[in-house]
Amino acid sequence: MPDVTLDLSNLGLEFDVIAYALQSGGLPDGLKAEHFAGQKSRWIAEQLEILGPTTSIPILISELNRQGRDDEVNEYDALLKRLVSQNVRPEQIPDAVDRIRELSTGRKLATVLSERGGVAEKLKTQKVKEAVRSLEQFLFAENLMQGIVNEGDLVSDAAELKAAIAVARMQEEFQGIATGIGPLDEVIYGLLPNEFGLISGGTGEGKSIALLDIGMRNYVWNQKNVLGFTIEMAKQQQQFRQLAWGCGIDIHKFRTGDITDEENQRIEKFLDELSGNDGIFHWVDIPENINAAQIEKKIIRAERKMRRDFELIVIDYLGIMSAIGRRGGQFDWDVMAEVSWNLHNLARKVHKAIWSAVQKKENISDAEKRKGGLKSIGLSYLIAQPADIVLIFTEKMLEGFMEINVAKGRDVPKKRVKLKPDMRHARLHRFDEPEPEEEEDDEES
Repeated sequence: MPDVTLDLSNLGLEFDVIAYALQSGGLPDGLKAEHFAGQKSRWIAEQLEILGPTTSIPILISELNRQGRDDEVNEYDALLKRLVSQNVRPEQIPDAVDRIRELSTGRKLATVLSERGGVAEKLKTQKVKEAVRSLEQFLFAENLMQGIVNEGDLVSDAAELKAAIAVARMQEEFQGIATGIGPLDEVIYGLLPNEFGLISGGTGEGKSIALLDIGMRNYVWNQKNVLGFTIEMAKQQQQFRQLAWGCGIDIHKFRTGDITDEENQRIEKFLDELSGNDGIFHWVDIPENINAAQIEKKIIRAERKMRRDFELIVIDYLGIMSAIGRRGGQFDWDVMAEVSWNLHNLARKVHKAIWSAVQKKENISDAEKRKGGLKSIGLSYLIAQPADIVLIFTEKMLEGFMEINVAKGRDVPKKRVKLKPDMRHARLHRFDEPEPEEEEDDEES
């Protein structure tokens, strides 16, 4: 029997809605292209937003050719013809729109399930509880099955998927932790429990900002329990950064105490909103010579004290930790490699997602640059080896963006992502979105 991959975007609600939109000349009300997780369905939705009722197969194929995507023409042509001829009842669309919008809030899940590799395969490795509900609701939509796989393959694959659903039900607590930074998650899909992610960057290039941003996005938006270890800076400074992140107040104002009445109101509002949050973000102030074994004890102690199971651990930063069995925080590449392995083993042992950071080598020789690889961007292979994901930060001040080189990852492509660092508010933004403006104070303030 041939190996058949069932792609969620080919079997789910997205193509129901796209088929209806192609026939009616536009996306249903309340739906935008950004709500679509599947690559093909999102591209078609984008064209529908632009072209509206004038959309047709020849125009879409012409646009593909104009974009230089000739190798995809036949694939899209076959898909579009199938969608245009598909029988979709209008009364199905409102529920489909609501479901797609609901799924788009968990874009990481939708992206993971719709990428190549197969739903069954992803379920076995991710075991995400939302996947169970999604698959049960629309995976076996009969109106989409015809013409995709033959009957024999479908029966076999369906049995495999049902078995995967059963496994996922038994282990539905196993759920990955996204960074919450859209362009980054589209490449690395976040970390799974028991994985160790490493950020490398030079002085002032945003390592601490990135760690805090990932933690805050998971805490505020995903209501995760986040435990932060701050070695380099005081816990109070991290808390000020959290307020800058949540309230849109320049971080420097917390140093001077120059907070206006209006800004105080924003702080009170933010803290009030957090009071209803099911998750927590708890900081632990630790000495610079701490090691991974001591961090494990502090995790256990914090979970007992807070009566919470922390899902994400943020350590700022690996560069001044000590290896197990050694004392002192003096930076040494070999010692840092050992610390990196210690954190790798810690993530496996405590079954949690762990992000940390390390200093990038400042002076890189011309010979190392010519050789390429990790050394050419300032990171020892021995330090990178234990990590499941390695991100190299390079701040390009003149161009106004930060380049993140995804230098290493389990089942993750090597790729470069552009982000816009917002140091004043401790955030990383999409490169193509405007930086939020500081709210002006009124005259009375």
